[in-house]
Amino acid sequence: MSVTDFTSKEYDYIVVGGGTAGLVVAARLTEDANVTVGILEAGGNGLDDILIDSPGLFTQVYGNPQYDWNFKTVPQVSAINAPCKAFI
Repeated sequence: MSVTDFTSKEYDYIVVGGGTAGLVVAARLTEDANVTVGILEAGGNGLDDILIDSPGLFTQVYGNPQYDWNFKTVPQVSAINAPCKAFI
């Protein structure tokens, strides 16, 4: 759906995030046939995308700007006071 199409409609609820939890919330809300729900998700359409559909390929999306926001953080101190190198 285009942005124009989406914004031209009225919704009872807007769910921000079309991940697993967001889609479950939207599905539960739409169990009432009188309720309309809009779902906002960043990024493009992932239907029929092999990197999304194949669990074994999940590591290929890391660092790929089409799938990954590439947010970085400073080293974090772990529970044993050692620097955590994950996501750096």
